[in-house]
Amino acid sequence: MTNKLTRFFALLMVSLALLSAPVISGSYNTPFAVTAEAASKKSPSISAKKKTVYYKSKVTLKINNYKGKVKWSTSNEKIAKVSSKGEVTGVALGECTIKAKTSNKTFKCTVTVKDRNVSSSVGIKVNGGGYFVKGESTAKVTVKPKKYNAAKATVVIKNASGTTVYKKTLTKLEKNKSYSFDWDGKNSKGKYVSTGSYTVKVKIGEKVSSSSAIKFYAKNDFAGGNGAKKNPFVVKNITHLKKLVKYPKGYFKQANDIDFKYSSIPSLFTADAPFKGTYDGGNKYIKNISGTAALFDTVGEKGVIKNVRMKNCSVMGTYQAIMVNNNYGKISSSNVNGTVTSTVAGSDSFAKIGLMVYNNYGTISNCTTSGQVSAIATGSSTWGDKADAGGLAFYNASTGKIISCTSKANVSAASPGGHYQGASAGGITAINEGLINSCEANGAITADGLGDCDFSGGIAGENRSQILDSYYTGESTVNLAGMNNGVIA
Repeated sequence: MTNKLTRFFALLMVSLALLSAPVISGSYNTPFAVTAEAASKKSPSISAKKKTVYYKSKVTLKINNYKGKVKWSTSNEKIAKVSSKGEVTGVALGECTIKAKTSNKTFKCTVTVKDRNVSSSVGIKVNGGGYFVKGESTAKVTVKPKKYNAAKATVVIKNASGTTVYKKTLTKLEKNKSYSFDWDGKNSKGKYVSTGSYTVKVKIGEKVSSSSAIKFYAKNDFAGGNGAKKNPFVVKNITHLKKLVKYPKGYFKQANDIDFKYSSIPSLFTADAPFKGTYDGGNKYIKNISGTAALFDTVGEKGVIKNVRMKNCSVMGTYQAIMVNNNYGKISSSNVNGTVTSTVAGSDSFAKIGLMVYNNYGTISNCTTSGQVSAIATGSSTWGDKADAGGLAFYNASTGKIISCTSKANVSAASPGGHYQGASAGGITAINEGLINSCEANGAITADGLGDCDFSGGIAGENRSQILDSYYTGESTVNLAGMNNGVIA
């Protein structure tokens, strides 16, 4: 009996040993194969232990090798939120921890929320137009992110040397939407910056975008205003008039009479840098100028002069007038009283003048002139001498329009030494190649040249275009045009 028990226990031990041995090879459908499959299965893990999420963008985390229920949570919902499916959304710049809890383990991922490197449209301009003048105006700074949202935009304003004078932070910016604030020209300490150019720079992520420069004026060159249409610069004296050239696109309003006391200043603006703004004389006088050139040299196409009164002014010189030398813009409701004289001697001499304007390429309307215009060319050339004088303008170009104007000026042109070109005198213009409409002249008109080359006309000395509905009511015996190759109706 004892031997039988011994053999039984020996066989039992061998069987147990065989059952616990691993299967090396073969395809038997036995418990040994199930045990091998369980041994090769991977443990659950989170898809990323560190992750960058861009502001208002999403990424998805997951638990690998796990099919059970997962509970997701965030350590700071103000930085990043997470959905029940592991979708993480960047809410604000910063860092937080996303947790994923399974049935028997908690996994963690450190999430950093950042801004993309976003380029922006950046601008700065004066509110209400005009110039950026201390105490008179503010500038609007505008930032518009492109393509992507941004949690933060750092805005700095730098001077021409690159020094930051002002800093501001904008937050929660949506793509393609504009954000703005007003800058009063003060630095971060509340003091006004100095006169100079300033540029706005905006940084989102690591991308820096810039505006064009704007000029700030720490001192007002006038009695007030900032050169805007609704806040024009206030002009009160000769010094203010001289400063006009610094602000070619400005609006100006004359506040009182200005007496030059028989002095003059260099002509304002040039052909290369014309006046493009608006000068409103306010029906005040500019008087007693005595000089050799017009007050304004060139008025550009966008330039406007109106309500100006010029009294007892005199200019001596050729190719000149009292108010404007070359007008491409608009002159309206203005008056000029004075004397323009040109006496030129020598071979091939030309004396060409107008009382208000020398050359008109733009529009002159509702203006009046009075005084004396006298052009004398005393050269001895047979073919080259010419004297031309106009009671309002010397020359009205093909683009020029003179409408509803009146001249009471006495106009004379003489070229006693010349022969072929001679002299032309007109109550409104010496030479017309544009349009003269609804105008009147009543001063004395005389032209004196050798032979048959003197042309005196109540409206134009020489008309090569159109004179419409216009009259001469003076005492000189002249036609509306001394020489007419155009239309008079």
